[in-house]
Amino acid sequence: MEKCLLTQSLKLPHLLVFVLALGDRTYEHFCAFGVRLGEWARKTGAKVDVVTVDNQSASDLSQWDNLMLANGLPTLDEAVSEELQDWRVVGREEIAKGDTRPIEVSRPGPLFQVKLRPANGAMPLFKVGDLFEWLDSDGARREFSIASLPTDEVVQLIVRRVELPTGAMGRASSALTAADPSKPLRAKLRSFPKFHESEGNGPLLAIAAGSGWGGIRSHVLAAMEKNRPVWLIYGERGPETECSVFTEMQAWQDHGKLEELSLAVSREPASKTRYVQDFIAQRDAALARFLSDNGAIVVCGAVAMADAVFNNLEYAVGNQWLDTARNSNRLRIAAY
Repeated sequence: MEKCLLTQSLKLPHLLVFVLALGDRTYEHFCAFGVRLGEWARKTGAKVDVVTVDNQSASDLSQWDNLMLANGLPTLDEAVSEELQDWRVVGREEIAKGDTRPIEVSRPGPLFQVKLRPANGAMPLFKVGDLFEWLDSDGARREFSIASLPTDEVVQLIVRRVELPTGAMGRASSALTAADPSKPLRAKLRSFPKFHESEGNGPLLAIAAGSGWGGIRSHVLAAMEKNRPVWLIYGERGPETECSVFTEMQAWQDHGKLEELSLAVSREPASKTRYVQDFIAQRDAALARFLSDNGAIVVCGAVAMADAVFNNLEYAVGNQWLDTARNSNRLRIAAY
């Protein structure tokens, strides 16, 4: 949307524009895209209201409902109890160390692999790219990409623990990575169609950093099951000796399941520091050959990383290739 819409100069003085922006105040740029979208709409002459929501806060969401009621529009559907169920953590493992810099507002802690099963009943149906939506007792919600396949016996998540100046942890990451695993969690699985498996059977370029691994892991697994060539580019802080998250990826490459594996470590000595977008810039010709005409791309990670990746992809394969891939559902990007 940002590439296709926000670069256009339109005149829309006859429109009312309502923006519901979901985010987390512990991040430096809270609801950044929603705010940018609102600013763009104001420049078109439209009447704009932007509601920013912190971690699915019930009080923040009520502001949206009040705005909808005032304008004769439907409110958010809060009747989620029929879809919610109890889940239990059946396994969790630290797979990468966290940031060690002093805490200011918050800092990213260790990365965890978390496995869950319904406390009662069968595993709900879902698709590659869908979300696990956790609900707190006060109505706050947090979404996590499902990192496992629908045929697996567990739902797997990749969760970054959020550490606060008080010594506490973010509520959702605490519930999943630190709380008593015997205590049930209220959650549901939610469809996320815009991030479902890409169309076609061509080669797949999968790119992620940090907890974005949770977003692309199921895509990579599904592609390998179909014998699609896969080039995986993934980045973590490192160093490599502290990142067991790399182990699974390296095993796939050792067994010939990956066409290529590029690992970026951003907390090594300066001479070795690398980010995922660096691989795209340095190997643009090889990436273009790999993707050919029918390849697909899936990207998941922070907005700044996704923007840098997309800019380098524009140079590597060209805008026309990306536009064609987007229109044929061969380009999937999830940024947070």
